[in-house]
Amino acid sequence: MKKSLILYLLGTFIFIIGFFFQIKLLGKVFINDEYKREPRNWYSSIMKNLDQPDSLKIASLDQINTIVIKGSTNFNIIRILFNKENNFRINKNGRNYAYKREIINDTLFIPINNDAVHEFIIHLKNDHEPNIILDNCWANIQMESVNSNSVNNPKIHLKNKSYAIISKSNNDDDLKINTLNLIADSKSTFSLSDITANKLNAKLDNGMIDYYKECDIDSIQAELIGLSHIRGLKNEGKFKDIKLSGDLSYYNSHP
Repeated sequence: MKKSLILYLLGTFIFIIGFFFQIKLLGKVFINDEYKREPRNWYSSIMKNLDQPDSLKIASLDQINTIVIKGSTNFNIIRILFNKENNFRINKNGRNYAYKREIINDTLFIPINNDAVHEFIIHLKNDHEPNIILDNCWANIQMESVNSNSVNNPKIHLKNKSYAIISKSNNDDDLKINTLNLIADSKSTFSLSDITANKLNAKLDNGMIDYYKECDIDSIQAELIGLSHIRGLKNEGKFKDIKLSGDLSYYNSHP
């Protein structure tokens, strides 16, 4: 058998094996470490470094001041980790996967669907405070600080019938937030189930906050518009300061 034919057959075999290997692993990046996020193998390294609209590359947040997640009523998980990095990625079914994204000026738009439960992992430097907007989304938002037991001023905005539970991560029971900034409008609701903070600063426009006794927040300042309410607030008497403004008729007429 001629050498050229042997090389041709060998090349064809390698191509076929590589093709099926790629299809099997398409859209998967395996990571060794949660915080360093180094690729586990050569294929993961290649996929991680792709830079296409649907790429698996971890998106930098250095120039991003607003993150918009839109379009899923599945109960997604959003993990906000305060450390020494500014980046964003999505896990799906336990693996990193390709997602659509669009950047306009300083805003990152992430459209998603209901095909699976997504895990959004947002790494933020402690001095970087982008607005996180959920538009018609449901989520369990978990906060964690890698470098210390406190974080500064996370800003979260719910729009268009969004719903979010905000809690500390199971890995960070001692987390304390300086000021938690919340906006809820268009029949959106926050549920504060296990949060320790110096201050809650809220603006509700036909929005709700469910405040549970597991929370430990020193002071609350909130502006209420329309059919807005902070349910459970009247049952708690341990605040240092409460200032409510705006239209309080709905709040005063409901428990």
